[in-house]
Amino acid sequence: VWEVWQRSAMGLKSSPFQAGQGCCVADEMIRGNHRDKTNVFYWDKIWLNWPGQANCDPSLVASNFVSFVNDFRQSGPTFKEAWRAEEESLAF
Repeated sequence: VWEVWQRSAMGLKSSPFQAGQGCCVADEMIRGNHRDKTNVFYWDKIWLNWPGQANCDPSLVASNFVSFVNDFRQSGPTFKEAWRAEEESLAF
């Protein structure tokens, strides 16, 4: 059995650009409106809260998710917030 990788002609299959663009659109749709206070990904200010700073406050961590090729990783300041982030990202 011989296996050969061949490129499809443009227009016949999705291009890698279209796949990446679709993932970015999905990220935006999952995050929703950041001004909606019921949204788990809500934010109204940006604070630089770097670990190692003298005034670093770990309780200010926001909910977030990171998408890999075939996987989503959710995080949050508490278990409940991380769970809500997971529900939001997987419900899409």
